[in-house]
Amino acid sequence: MNRTIKDISENGPFKYFEHHIKYLKILNKWASFKAISDVPTLNNAILKIKKGERSFYYKANNLTTPKHVAPVAFQNIGYGFKKPFNLVNEKFEFYVPEGVNIHNIAFSGKIDHFGNINNLNTKSFSVGEKYYRAIIPIKYEEHNDITIFFKTESLKVDDWSKPIGLLILDKYDIFEYSFEGINYIVIDATKTISFEKFYDQLFKIIYCFAFISGNLYRDELNLFSSTDKTFREIDGFAFKEVAPSIIENLTVIPYRFIRSIKRLKDFDETRITSYSFNIIVNKTISEPELLRCIKLLTEAANLSLELRTSIYSVCLETIRNIIQEKNQEKLFPFKNKPDCRSFIDASKEILAGIPDASFNNRDAVKKRIENINQLGNTESFTSVFKLLGIELNKDDIECINRRNDFLHGRIPFEDIDELRYVADKLFQLVEYLILKYCEYSGVVLNQANLTLARKNMPLEKDKFLLRKI
Repeated sequence: MNRTIKDISENGPFKYFEHHIKYLKILNKWASFKAISDVPTLNNAILKIKKGERSFYYKANNLTTPKHVAPVAFQNIGYGFKKPFNLVNEKFEFYVPEGVNIHNIAFSGKIDHFGNINNLNTKSFSVGEKYYRAIIPIKYEEHNDITIFFKTESLKVDDWSKPIGLLILDKYDIFEYSFEGINYIVIDATKTISFEKFYDQLFKIIYCFAFISGNLYRDELNLFSSTDKTFREIDGFAFKEVAPSIIENLTVIPYRFIRSIKRLKDFDETRITSYSFNIIVNKTISEPELLRCIKLLTEAANLSLELRTSIYSVCLETIRNIIQEKNQEKLFPFKNKPDCRSFIDASKEILAGIPDASFNNRDAVKKRIENINQLGNTESFTSVFKLLGIELNKDDIECINRRNDFLHGRIPFEDIDELRYVADKLFQLVEYLILKYCEYSGVVLNQANLTLARKNMPLEKDKFLLRKI
């Protein structure tokens, strides 16, 4: 993270961004390709393809088959369309590694084929370690730009394109870019890396971004490779359809709202800096349990309240376990495991020397000795919040105590508003712990109380809606 703004301005990542958008615009128009396939019903066929939303469309009209080939023999593999094949013309050479995603057939004297391709790449795309760039178009009207959630650097490039904000991480640049009226989230690897590693870390960054912004952008990935860190020359291209985005998820850091009810001079302390986000990303990359927690949290947005409360309860236990594991010497009765093990072994030896007649239940005593270093159910949660300096109120503790109901499929409410309040409360407790675990300090939203406020319940002070963690 020691690169300067001057260096970034002169050597990327914005400088040649428009080249990539123009590349995509070429693909947005129908173009003819020759298919190269091991399947004779598809080999040498002429296909037309164009990039659409979330996939490439293809069509092959009046497809003919060599006279010596019986097409019915290849019907089970879509006449070759469902097997890997290449597409070649004078400008591009694409590889379709999984065949087409959707294959339709129309009969009009001859066989016409059409459908969707959700995964293709140029031949040289993933060969060796390179610089990689992911471009994710944002096609949603209700979009809050990156500066609402992050304290970013901003650079002016020219009059017709606009880099909205830049996050500088250890190995990645993340920025939002507006070009001819369309916004894009762009994630650049600033050091050479294998595609497999880039692709793995890319999704972890996407989930971290969703954790902060509430928006899980993943409709499609347009991926570019280059041997030049400025991305001046395009070395390779790949397209991947992922899954529908999840938009307007819950977030405890909706800065536009916070800014509207706080003095403007307090605004910066509520936005995530590059430094803070870098910690979140690095921890998520290196800790699978944290990634799993963040994925569950962001993916649950489109589910029912009953499922959300159960998932948030799982997330609460997961992040608690992560923090406990990292802070055993501060949280558990024994500071270290070896001393605890010695005490347990010595106690079990004493127990073994006591006659059975002295016990109503020897096994119960043995079990308590084994669990001597465990905290009580509620205490195991409250102690973690206390360690991180997060003060819990009565509603928080009551919500924590109810998590077992949700974990076991019990819904202790008939009132949907009460259930929504508890779901929002569980969500924000999980987010508070993750943020503090990742060293964030600042103002966050009391999401549960905001839900009540939107139902016209009276609010006494701003503090009812905001918390400092």
